[in-house]
Amino acid sequence: MSLKIAYINYHNTAPYNYAFKHLLTDKAYHIFDEVPAVCAQLFKDKAVDIALVPVGVLHELNDYEILPDYGIACDGEVRTVCLFSNESIESIETIVLDPHSRTSNALVQVLCREYWNIKPRFIRRDYMQALAQGEARVSIGDKVFQAEGKYAFSYDLGACWKLHTGLPFVFAVWLKNKHLPDDAVNDMLSAFKESIHEPNQWLPDSNHEIAGLRKYLSHHIKFSLDDMMQKSLKVFLNKILAL
Repeated sequence: MSLKIAYINYHNTAPYNYAFKHLLTDKAYHIFDEVPAVCAQLFKDKAVDIALVPVGVLHELNDYEILPDYGIACDGEVRTVCLFSNESIESIETIVLDPHSRTSNALVQVLCREYWNIKPRFIRRDYMQALAQGEARVSIGDKVFQAEGKYAFSYDLGACWKLHTGLPFVFAVWLKNKHLPDDAVNDMLSAFKESIHEPNQWLPDSNHEIAGLRKYLSHHIKFSLDDMMQKSLKVFLNKILAL
């Protein structure tokens, strides 16, 4: 059986990337390497059997099962999901949303409402356009590394969620088609487990061009989802229903 799988080939999917390229080479997988929003759409359209999906779109999906042990999460500072601005948070009137992740866009709206107590406009536009006065920008993924240090203010959304709720945060989970037999994913899950427990296979060396990438992957990003992360996921999904 050839499985169609969509996943996000960012730096923060390194153990999954390693598993597909080195541990599952004898399997007939058709891999779709996409940004988060496209992964979600492929799964929604039933174009793939399995996908790494941003949790912010789960309420739009049906006929799925969460593979509960693996995903992308953080417990405090995440580094690659940020709100950037040249002004402090109380001066923000407009927030430019990131086109690649509805989860982070929903998270910043929850934080504005409950944590920062501000009511900005949320807009979508050309992502490369410079920020005007009173504006901030949600930024996710690898492009955050290039943005670091270029703005006067940077708010790490994982850290803000932790301060607000005391909980870790789950950004993405693995889903399978509800009608796909459980044993069809066993090899994949075993490969994930092996890869995550052997980080020296996929962690970059300390001389990598992105400063601190090794620490980011080994300390900031969590790939195994524990009970507190499962609890946090439910809390977040309930909160975004009110957006």
